[in-house]
Amino acid sequence: TAWFYEKAEQLKSSDLLLAISEATRQDLIDHLGIPADKIRVIGAGLDRSLTEQPREPAERERQALIGYGIDRPFILMVGNADSRKNSLGALEIFAALPRELRGRYQLVFTRVGDDVRNALRGAYAHVADDVVILGSVEERVLSLMYRHCEVFFFPSLYEGFGLPVIEAMALGAPVLTSSLGSLHEVVHDPRILFDPRDKPASTEILRRALTDADFRQVMTAGAREHALSFSWEKCSALALSAIREKLAERRTSPHVAPGWMPEPSEIECLADVIPVASGMDVQLQTSLQ
Repeated sequence: TAWFYEKAEQLKSSDLLLAISEATRQDLIDHLGIPADKIRVIGAGLDRSLTEQPREPAERERQALIGYGIDRPFILMVGNADSRKNSLGALEIFAALPRELRGRYQLVFTRVGDDVRNALRGAYAHVADDVVILGSVEERVLSLMYRHCEVFFFPSLYEGFGLPVIEAMALGAPVLTSSLGSLHEVVHDPRILFDPRDKPASTEILRRALTDADFRQVMTAGAREHALSFSWEKCSALALSAIREKLAERRTSPHVAPGWMPEPSEIECLADVIPVASGMDVQLQTSLQ
């Protein structure tokens, strides 16, 4: 807790903050009281290595899925033990599907917390045979799951950006995702959004995604192209533009000693790690000096 508050105070003393979403920008304003003009949204980028994982012949991939315990069409939920990911909510919504429909599918998780495991031993034991928990998986396995799932279902209660949604869309998965946090900023079509706090409505949109061919077309049309537009080159260009703008402001404003300043070695590190798009005329180190 002490570490967290120390970092929050450092954020407050910064001249410029680069946020990964409008939702994050608003959180900085609302919860830390940071002036809006100190924050620039630069987004985040898709790791192309995930989309470039080698493909296997169809039968070999089918056998690989069986090896992970997946022997039916499946709904995929990528998460962890963090309660905001709402893995328990995904289980509750899946269990609420009509029995005949639910029986045709498996619900596949990556990592989950004790809440899901306890629920599968208790109140949701009747669907335990339809649930697969993979745990942590390598990129090649995650890529396989994204490509083969019937629906990527993401009922998160809060995301600062929403990278799993971008990954799933980039790999062709039909996506349903929460409308909370920043997730509405990353989707290609608002019709795939739902409020996970409304369990009946969440169950209905999942049922529709599994049974309505026209709606499945909405879920996938243009989604991959949209996801691939989230590039680190675009982020770096926005970051450099924001840095230049802030430097220009500092040159024309009276000097005010900040509460915290980076060491020269930290500035050098920043200059080394900022990715620069090919051909971009950037004089970052000169500007910082």
